[in-house]
Amino acid sequence: MNTQNYKDQKQADRLRVLLGPAAGFKTTIPPFLRRALESLTPEAREQAVTRYRAAALDEAARRDHLRGQARLLASGASQRERDAGVTAARDEAYRLLSADAPLGGYASLLRARARAARAGVEPPSRTAYAEALLARQGRLEALSGHARELAVTLVALALEVGLGRAYHPRTTEVAFHLPQRILAAALWPDAAPETGRKRVQRALRALSGLGLLSYRGRVGNARDRATGKPLGWKDGTVILVRLTPGQARPLGHEDLAYPWRDLEADIKRGRTARSVSERVSQSNTVRERFGSVEVLKDWALAPAVKQDPVIDRDTPGHNLRARSRNAIMDVRLAPRELRRDLVESAARLLAHALADPGSLPFYAALLWGALRRYDRGEDRFQALAQEVERVLVDREEGFARRAGALLVSRLRKSGLYALVETPPWRVA
Repeated sequence: MNTQNYKDQKQADRLRVLLGPAAGFKTTIPPFLRRALESLTPEAREQAVTRYRAAALDEAARRDHLRGQARLLASGASQRERDAGVTAARDEAYRLLSADAPLGGYASLLRARARAARAGVEPPSRTAYAEALLARQGRLEALSGHARELAVTLVALALEVGLGRAYHPRTTEVAFHLPQRILAAALWPDAAPETGRKRVQRALRALSGLGLLSYRGRVGNARDRATGKPLGWKDGTVILVRLTPGQARPLGHEDLAYPWRDLEADIKRGRTARSVSERVSQSNTVRERFGSVEVLKDWALAPAVKQDPVIDRDTPGHNLRARSRNAIMDVRLAPRELRRDLVESAARLLAHALADPGSLPFYAALLWGALRRYDRGEDRFQALAQEVERVLVDREEGFARRAGALLVSRLRKSGLYALVETPPWRVA
């Protein structure tokens, strides 16, 4: 190749690099501009291409900037929508609280908190909701110090317990059982056990005087191992908290007779108030006020023995409807070692309530299926309880002559019948 041909080949290669995508630019030279450039001298051609590339880069940067602004505006609108959803759910919670439906409002508050978590914004405060409930009762101003701490904790715990038992949204009172020593350790983990217990006792007296709650100690079932005679040891305190304006009713024999705790079994397992309170006091997780509620909820929600569901006095149409619903929810909350007994008890209650004793195995299979799904993260107990309650309402009104058959039909329509067909993996 002679010298002139070599120079022409070099210029042609350089032109291809300048005009083509190999230069690393997003935008290539259009065909009409290529033809115009070929008639220029190499120096003029290179200057023209350079100016064109610079202009194209500026235009690309401008478009990228506009796209970025559009994305910011879109994300801002989406964020405002999410914030509006959180605000609407929070406002609904306080509206229901003002309408004397504290549990319904608390359920809305938890929905607002779930939306806030998904949106990455500050969730509405559960403590603030408990304080608003006390303010609506006209009791918040009269509370201070340890009494105020205990009042907020017990109200929050009553809301958690009522919601966990699926009580009616307008329930006015919720009862639960707690050892005072565990309550003191959850509230004041840094205090000496005796100091914390005295704080609890003084605060309970003050809150009882204000009408916020009523409470009574309960004698457990512990027995002397040698003689088998009852020891008369107290297993904790039954506390009834008022959630709406008014005075808490006194606790009766039925409240104390309910088997809140199997103290004898707890002693054998080492699940005593002393051992648990020591572990709570040593934990660094119990430092926020509502953290104490999380610690106490396991004790307040699930009695160790449950022959009958906890009474929900303020649910309209109490009797079989409320008992059936609470029995279903009790199965969900039962520890593994008690599941078999509770499933059998709840299935018998459903068969009785629906006047369908021949289908007892079906109701047991339905509850076992719900438990298996629950252990895999799918909670169908609330939906199942609602379907049962609707059928019982129809039966009370004379619409359902064969309540069991009507329930099966509605379970098929709602998809809940699939609970019976759940693979039988071990859950108890």
